Amino acid sequence: CIENLNLRGSAKHEMLCYISEKYPQYLVSYKAIYLNKDTAYWKQLETEIDSLSAQYPIPFINYFYHAQIKKGGKKND
Repeated sequence: CIENLNLRGSAKHEMLCYISEKYPQYLVSYKAIYLNKDTAYWKQLETEIDSLSAQYPIPFINYFYHAQIKKGGKKND
């Protein structure tokens, strides 16, 4: 299974504060993803995962978008 970090409620604020303090170089990206709901990162990552699954026969389920769960990869024959 492939899962992204789901931040809701106070967890979002706490995680963004932690990132701001410990990893400030990533704060702009996290804000874009979790505050501005920019899906570009997830789409890029999904493309990379799909490419890898075409090369390696590892089945997976993509839980990036909970409203539409996507199965991928190939089963070993």
